[in-house]
Amino acid sequence: MSLGITIVSHVPVYDTALIEGAYTAASLIQAGVGLDEIEAQLKPLTIKD
Repeated sequence: MSLGITIVSHVPVYDTALIEGAYTAASLIQAGVGLDEIEAQLKPLTIKD
């Protein structure tokens, strides 16, 4: 019996505004967007370099 659990081996952390960054990333993941595009969308939300 499979529980549908996926193990993630890499969790990136971004210095972005918390709510806006989380909402943006979650929306893009739900839409099936790749990591490169997600990172491009998060770049303008970066609060420190």
